Amino acid sequence: MPYVTSAVHSESVLVVDDDRDAREMLSEYLAFCGFVVHRAQDGGEAIEVAVRLRPRVVLMDLMMPRMDGWEATRRLKTDDRTKGMTIIAVSACSHNDGQARARRVGCDDFIPKPVDLEDIVRVLNRLLSSGPSGAIENV
Repeated sequence: MPYVTSAVHSESVLVVDDDRDAREMLSEYLAFCGFVVHRAQDGGEAIEVAVRLRPRVVLMDLMMPRMDGWEATRRLKTDDRTKGMTIIAVSACSHNDGQARARRVGCDDFIPKPVDLEDIVRVLNRLLSSGPSGAIENV
């Protein structure tokens, strides 16, 4: 499979997924494309890493144990330290209600699982060039 290189090299990305294999596969591909990649296995850890390292983008799985991606996104988008981060929901919950809810909690975009790695890089490049846009609502 050909790969899509990042137009914005060395941007920091946080990959959040409770599935270790999915998290590692996506992380390795993004690192190969030139991104600086950080990882978290649930929403609580995602908040801790985001506050500490301030990644430009968060790729957030929505369905996770402990704290899910819905709540983590809502918290990140209402915290002054992290509200400017671009958050992309990456989830198998791809029905219209799931996508609409992801937007309501603050996600800037939605990528359905199973992921196409090249599509993720294209979405990252598009969002990084335009900045975050997610409006926050309580869900």
